[in-house]
Amino acid sequence: GGGLGVDGHNRVTIRRVGDEGPAPDDPGPLFRTLLQETASELVTLGLRPVILEQVPEFPEYSSARVVRQLVVGAGAVLEGDDSPLNVPVSVVEQRQRAFLQAVTAPDFPRQATVVRTRQLFCESGRCSVIRDGRPAYFDNNHVTTSTAVHIGELLDPVFAGVQLSGR
Repeated sequence: GGGLGVDGHNRVTIRRVGDEGPAPDDPGPLFRTLLQETASELVTLGLRPVILEQVPEFPEYSSARVVRQLVVGAGAVLEGDDSPLNVPVSVVEQRQRAFLQAVTAPDFPRQATVVRTRQLFCESGRCSVIRDGRPAYFDNNHVTTSTAVHIGELLDPVFAGVQLSGR
């Protein structure tokens, strides 16, 4: 696999520990298998896995580029469907396809909790880097600290009442 847009040059390789040779051209099936196996193994150990959905990515978003466009009066390029500030939900779903297929498969362990992040960024068929009138991302796939706090709040119900060992 690899990055999108401004991160298109980044490559990601996934393989099973001990496997040699080239990585698969389509990492999706292996990702699904490994996620399922990992969650199942954790359940077998008596644990309850918590899996956080990847936040949406915005292939062409760069906060520095947006600021430059605003400074030179080119803010109009930030409006409309082609704006780097938003992407269709369908693009996010395609990017997250292997994850979504894994966690919704009938044989995925029901003891695992999947925490969705998409509702923080997406509505009416589009996802946006702007949340509550403020930038939620500082680049195409990294959220701001304040956004990370909001994501952390999604975990509050999952860990409510959990006692940490050693405390």
